[in-house]
Amino acid sequence: MTEISVFTFEERLIAAVWVHDCIRNDMTIEDIRSAFTERFGKPTLSRSNLYLWEKKVFETGSILDQAKSGRPETRKETCADVQESLQHSPKKSSRIVQEQ
Repeated sequence: MTEISVFTFEERLIAAVWVHDCIRNDMTIEDIRSAFTERFGKPTLSRSNLYLWEKKVFETGSILDQAKSGRPETRKETCADVQESLQHSPKKSSRIVQEQ
């Protein structure tokens, strides 16, 4: 599964660990957001998203999203098959190819 995020794996993981350890290190969420901006040069997400990252890391052991249930992606494969079919038989329309 492709991760789509403006934050790298490292940035999300470090922020999650900082949130998890904030009580022990006597830090507030605002301290963590400031430290994140200082370290990585970009602003962090909201307080709730930082808590979601922390929850995800310490419940699942990974910052990555879990595989989603549902219909699998087939568009790229289908487009490649149609393109190949039309190259072999350019006179056939895509509707005729689809009906076969």
